[in-house]
Amino acid sequence: MACFREHGYDSTSVRDLEAATGLKATSLYNAFGSKAGLFNAALDRYHRDVVERRVNEHLRPALGLAGIRSFLVSTYTVEPLPTHGCLVASSAAEFADLDPRARERVEHSLRLTRDALARSLEALRQAGEIDPVIDLAAAADALLIFYEGMLTMLRTGPVTVDPTRAIDATLALLQPRKRKR
Repeated sequence: MACFREHGYDSTSVRDLEAATGLKATSLYNAFGSKAGLFNAALDRYHRDVVERRVNEHLRPALGLAGIRSFLVSTYTVEPLPTHGCLVASSAAEFADLDPRARERVEHSLRLTRDALARSLEALRQAGEIDPVIDLAAAADALLIFYEGMLTMLRTGPVTVDPTRAIDATLALLQPRKRKR
């Protein structure tokens, strides 16, 4: 998984995979069928070990805006900057025409994240903590785009913006505005 995160699919050679796994090419091909099979297995593991774990940890509706904020902040506090980025984000960006199995895995991870953001936003609306006129579906889409863009930017390093300030400014846009009478 680390090879694909660090180098991308195309730039990861079979030799890189041998070095990372300690297995010979024949063993890799016997176990996964192809480099694409190993990549799909890496995407499955990344979805389970990274995406699902982070969504379940941070995007529980009861955590409110603090949960969304901690989810976004965790993109750069879990590992030092610049990070190797997100396998889902880099895979979506690298492949215009993903293998259908890989495309489904990427879309599944993006849907999981977007749906968790939407549930958190709905709970915030119910609690009166976000502006009632905000289109929740559009806000969930915007937060997903912000999140994926931030992951891509953090991968490129050096970071020339303060991501915490950007997160706080973005989340402030959701809060209720005092209406003039």
